[in-house]
Amino acid sequence: DGVYLYKPQTMSWLSSGVARDWPDGRAIYVNNDKNIFAWINQKDHLRFISWSTNNAKNNLRSVITRFFQGISLLENIMRNEGISFAHDDHFGYLTTCPVNIGTGLKINIYLKLPLLTKDLRLPTIIKDLNLTMEEIMDPDIEGFKDCIDISNRDRIGKTEIEIIQHVLDGVTKLVEIERKLEAGDKLDEYLRR
Repeated sequence: DGVYLYKPQTMSWLSSGVARDWPDGRAIYVNNDKNIFAWINQKDHLRFISWSTNNAKNNLRSVITRFFQGISLLENIMRNEGISFAHDDHFGYLTTCPVNIGTGLKINIYLKLPLLTKDLRLPTIIKDLNLTMEEIMDPDIEGFKDCIDISNRDRIGKTEIEIIQHVLDGVTKLVEIERKLEAGDKLDEYLRR
């Protein structure tokens, strides 16, 4: 249902050997509810995903709770086996991609912002909020028109709770801006800050 284990294609990944012997030694695990995924040895040893297509606020809480419960369970099992994730007291979790060093936590939220996605200032607003934005891979899929994928830029130097709160604050601000545009207001006041 849209989550696939696809071969890394970038030159940096290919030259580092991450995609060597593809797909040998790789796997994707999905729970029965299809709301927890574990990508094994795609780019890193593990990419653990908890998600929902429901946009209810309480559903976000359950996605986050499910994520931390799953990671905690996995770490307990690993600890019982005498193994652990690579971790440094100063840098945090160590990953193949330096961008993910620290917590390794990336929060993605898909937002439907019909007016703001058409505004040329959106990339500047996203940058000012210290977030990243990616376009949805196939915006023609029903329900994804005018959607963007918002995520945290930082993974190091902040706790998981700080990262989650930062993304939620940024998303709240983007929704406020969309509502201002819907009301016919100008964004100049926001952009002067």
